[in-house]
Parts: sequence; structure tokens; C-alpha cells
Amino acid sequence: MIAKTSYGSSFKGALLYGEGQDEKGKRKPGKSELLHTENLASLDARGMAEEMKAVAKNHRVKVPVMHTSLSWKPGEAVTSEQMRKASLLYCEQMGASPEEHQIVIFRHFDQPHPHCHIYINRVPLDRGNAVAQSNDYLRNTKACREITRQLGFEKLEEKKTSKGLVKERSPEANAAKQCIHESIKLALRTTNVKSFVELKEELEKTGIEVKLMENKNGVSGISFRAQGFAYKGQDVNFKTADLKKQLEKNQLTEESKQTLTLSKGLRI
Repeated sequence: MIAKTSYGSSFKGALLYGEGQDEKGKRKPGKSELLHTENLASLDARGMAEEMKAVAKNHRVKVPVMHTSLSWKPGEAVTSEQMRKASLLYCEQMGASPEEHQIVIFRHFDQPHPHCHIYINRVPLDRGNAVAQSNDYLRNTKACREITRQLGFEKLEEKKTSKGLVKERSPEANAAKQCIHESIKLALRTTNVKSFVELKEELEKTGIEVKLMENKNGVSGISFRAQGFAYKGQDVNFKTADLKKQLEKNQLTEESKQTLTLSKGLRI
């Protein structure tokens, strides 16, 4: 079992993805299963997001959403109940006690390997200290080893290259690639970023490094790095040209909203 963690500011965007909704807001049948919630009354993504947002409101933490994907080896038989237990143990190991934090766990069925997504409100119910962000890679590694030992999962050993990076095509690399892809998709959907610089700033909040290559015509290339893995935009299914089109679309949407607001004001 391995864990990959990212951070964000939008509970709604994160949970809609967890619930299995696509870019147009339509739920994909069979993509996800809600395994567990803690300290929440709602069972739908929008309702849970509102409850979590209310707890995090006015807290000094800027990125209250902690999103972790737990992944197992392709072919490993992992039941939903085992995933639920592993996820709750993970929360404990990372300092997010289920008694003190709002937690949502979804299982997804869109990849060949078993995996689930954990969404944690870093702000506790008493609005005290938020769950730490620092050293999450090392803490993830330690937590996964302990949970694997406790629950008897198959071990996933990292295969290092001569440069100390995990080899491409390993489950770890695939999980990192998926995490980067999801983070980009969430940023485009939920934060309405309108430029490459804004996208870079938003992703870096989640711990993903972004490198922009520029020429006289502007941004000509983009690459991403997260926890030892580096990918070009096309490797995570976001070519530079496609990102540019989406960012321009976001810009036009924002301008249309401003024009509409202005016209309403003039009519008044």
C-alpha cells in the first residue's frame, strides 16, 4: 500500500471528484463508492463540502483540504471494509483523529489497481491546530508500512534508479501521475485560474512544483514534479496547448461574468 497526498482550498471540488462526477458535473455510474464519513450529517458531496467549509471558516489555515489516495498492487484482493479500516488507521497515523476531524472516504473503480480517496478537513472540530503539512512524504511512508503490517497487505517496495528516483511505471509512479492529473483538473474546475502563473501558484499550494518554459510568444512548455516524480504536461494528459485553451476559456468566462454584473448595475 502506498499513499500520495495533496492539499487544496476547495472542499466542493475535491468531494465532487471523490463522488465520481466528471468535468460537466455528471456522476459516472460505478466509478465510486462512499465507504465512510466522520462527523458529517450529509451523504452527498455538496452537503458534506458545506459542513466542512463551515468548520474551516475563519481559521488561519489557507488550504484546509487534505486529499490522500491509498493504492494497492494491481491484482491484490482488497475489500471495501479493508480499505475503510486502512483509511481510518491512516488518518490516526497522520494526526487527523476521526474523533476530532471531518473525514470522507471514497473507493474508486477507474484504475486497474485497487485504490481509495480520503478527504480530511485539516481544521479540527474545536478549531484548534490544523493537521500538519510538513514532511508528509516521510509520514506517508511510515504510516503505510505500519498499516501494511497491521492489516497484512502485500508490501510495495520502491524500486530506485541510480539517481534515487522511483522507476517509471511502478505503482508509486502511476499514483503520483494520477495525483498530479487530478490536482490540475481540480484547479481548472474549482479555482477558475486564468493564466499559467495562477495555475502554477494554485498547484504549488498543494505541494506540486511547476516549471514553465517560455519563448518570445509566451509559455511554450510546462512540467510538474511531486514527491520525486517529474512529468511533462503531455505525460499527465495536459498538453501545454490544451491548458492554454482552458485558461483562455476561464478568462472569457470571468470577463462575461463581470460584463453581466456591470450591465445589471447599470439597469438598476
